[in-house]
Amino acid sequence: MRPPDELERELRLFRELVSNASEGIYRLDFAPPVALDLPLGERVDALLARGRIGAANDAMARMHGRETGEQLVGRAVTEMLVADDPATRASLESFFTGGCRYRDVERVERDREGQRRVFVDTAIGTIEEGRLVAAWGIRREVTAERAVVERLNESERLFAAAFQDSPSGISISSLEDGRFEAVNDTFLEWTGRTREEVEGRTSTELGLWPDPETRRRLVERLDREGLVPDFRYRLLKQHGERLELRLSARRIVVGGRPCLLMSGENVTELERAQRELTEKERRFALLFHANPGPLALSRVADGRFIDVNQAFAEIVGLRREDLLGRTALEVGLWPSAEDRQRTFSPFVEHGSASRVPARVRRADGELRDARISGITLELEGEACLLVLAEDVTDLNRAQTALGESEARLRAATEGSLDAFMLLDAVRDERGQVVDFRLAEINQVAERMIGRRRDEVLGGSLLGRCPVHRPPAPLFERYRAAFESAQPWEDEFEIREKGLRRRWLRQQVVPLEHGVAIWARDVTEKRSAEEERRRLELEFHRGQRLESLGLLAGGVAHDFNNLLTGILGYAEVALRRLPAGAEATAPVREIAAAAQRAADLTQKMLAFAGGGPLTFAWISLNEVVQEMVELARPALPSGRRVELALAHPAPGLEADATQMRQVVLNLLLNASEAIADENGAIRIETGEVYCESERLAASVLGVELPEGRYAYVRVIDDGVGMPAGVRERVFDPFFTTKFTGRGLGLAAVLGIVRAHRGAIEVDSEPGRGAAFTVLLPLAQPRV
Repeated sequence: MRPPDELERELRLFRELVSNASEGIYRLDFAPPVALDLPLGERVDALLARGRIGAANDAMARMHGRETGEQLVGRAVTEMLVADDPATRASLESFFTGGCRYRDVERVERDREGQRRVFVDTAIGTIEEGRLVAAWGIRREVTAERAVVERLNESERLFAAAFQDSPSGISISSLEDGRFEAVNDTFLEWTGRTREEVEGRTSTELGLWPDPETRRRLVERLDREGLVPDFRYRLLKQHGERLELRLSARRIVVGGRPCLLMSGENVTELERAQRELTEKERRFALLFHANPGPLALSRVADGRFIDVNQAFAEIVGLRREDLLGRTALEVGLWPSAEDRQRTFSPFVEHGSASRVPARVRRADGELRDARISGITLELEGEACLLVLAEDVTDLNRAQTALGESEARLRAATEGSLDAFMLLDAVRDERGQVVDFRLAEINQVAERMIGRRRDEVLGGSLLGRCPVHRPPAPLFERYRAAFESAQPWEDEFEIREKGLRRRWLRQQVVPLEHGVAIWARDVTEKRSAEEERRRLELEFHRGQRLESLGLLAGGVAHDFNNLLTGILGYAEVALRRLPAGAEATAPVREIAAAAQRAADLTQKMLAFAGGGPLTFAWISLNEVVQEMVELARPALPSGRRVELALAHPAPGLEADATQMRQVVLNLLLNASEAIADENGAIRIETGEVYCESERLAASVLGVELPEGRYAYVRVIDDGVGMPAGVRERVFDPFFTTKFTGRGLGLAAVLGIVRAHRGAIEVDSEPGRGAAFTVLLPLAQPRV
């Protein structure tokens, strides 16, 4: 079960997401609930009569002329739905027949100003005991999108009409082999063939080129220049008649393939050309007045209207007859003459301009935002201006609202204690997600990845965001979450060069075009958990060593008492035996064995920390030199012992005999670890400052204070130890050697414990071993 605070945090995030969503989100409550066994029409009537808005976000409120969602709560459902609209009832009937749910139902409504608005609704009901008690819904406004689609469709129809009805002959053919993709009626008239005879066949098959070499040269020129304007072409008609044409050729791409676009006019008969020109002007006038976009033709000098279409008259709120022959200033279209001059100066200066922002006044006095595109042209020797005006007031308001929404989102992310990243998916030509682009990050994310926002925004996730490089390749996880639309959360580790090792916990939420990521640094939490586990292990190891020490001490004391009697009686027997007696040799062996057992007992006592200690100031260097000279004869002949002793020598308050035992045991242990007789042992002494972290990682050092310590380090180039051996190396009677007894290092541990010191072990298989004994420093006595 997830913790309550985590659930509360997710609930808070969900509420923020709903509050800041651009779509309208709402809940309808029905009191009393609507029984689902009623006839369909009665169910619809009950829904409209009983429905009340139980919850709504701000986006929903703005769709209905209010500022906040709270202003909608408690209002009747009929304020959202037009109850007497047949489309409304039909959609509600589909809601019930579809199991109290519908998806992407389009509604056309009028707002308070009477403007046409288009919404797309998705809703799902909550059913309890066969009754509809509530319904959740999402409303998305698509007014602008539908307008764009309608305008695009109209533009495509106009283009098709312009293409087919153009007085110029137009053809589109494959640049490679001359196969015709499309031709207009004028081109068919030139050739004297039908569309079925031309389209799909090559110009060579139809014999349209008097000389194929001419076409080859034209293609070569198009490859170099892309456009060949105004060239003469002699077309062979089906029955041998030739037409003289004046054409232009352009290299275009259609469906990913290079094509040849040819257009021009037949100049064989000037009168025919004149008739075509007249027809073209007529069709232009038809297109001008039939165009759904507001068009106006006026004189540049004074702005007097020569012609306007109906759409333009409607946008300014006047009749077409009221505009013709009058200037824009006379009808009050411009707030001032300076506004008109400032708007149209780019047209006069450059001959054309696109989407120039302007502020115009309707006949009712309302100021509206507009974008004006157009060109200057000469008509009957006078400079004129043909413009297309777009009313963008609603669009600007929507963009302003979007900007405010983005600002609120940015404020929320920047104020978060978690790192936030917004990633947009990057697809290849096959549509596969191959990367993510960093669209937004907050300041916490900047600090987390060690990069400034301007360094990474717009860049590749894989290439410019260090937390997502190995060993933490999260790209595949992000892609899976995005493609499956399933959120997930996890913890991962960062080990980027130049950054400290950290652990992050992240939540990934898939979006329409990418993913949103919230990440929190949980390094301190993980470190605390690891420290707790380490202390537990150290505590258990200390308990184990303490238990072993108590056992070893008890056994050693009892065994030592027995050995005292054995040694004493053996000496008495030796004194009483006459010289040369046969029992003398066995008794001597008994005494020698008892003495060896006593030595073992002393090592067990040392491990247990037993036995009296005599503390005095000693020189660590002198102890090392003394024991090396003492042990050298016992080492293999090829064994080298190297000394690296500190100057001045570290001084200790210690038991000299016990310290000699430590050095000797470490030296003998190092020698036994070397399989080759020619191996080397290095002994170092010195002083070092030990921090609490270093002491805590050593054996016996958890409770030692920080400070300066003397050390003696014994290094061998033997076979080394695996982790399992390192963990037990100080246990009594544990040994990996055939002849060992397993008490040498155990005795070292007991002596170091008695002197309030610590031991460091550094060893890996094949790399030898290094034992470092850390002991408190003492000032030499004068």
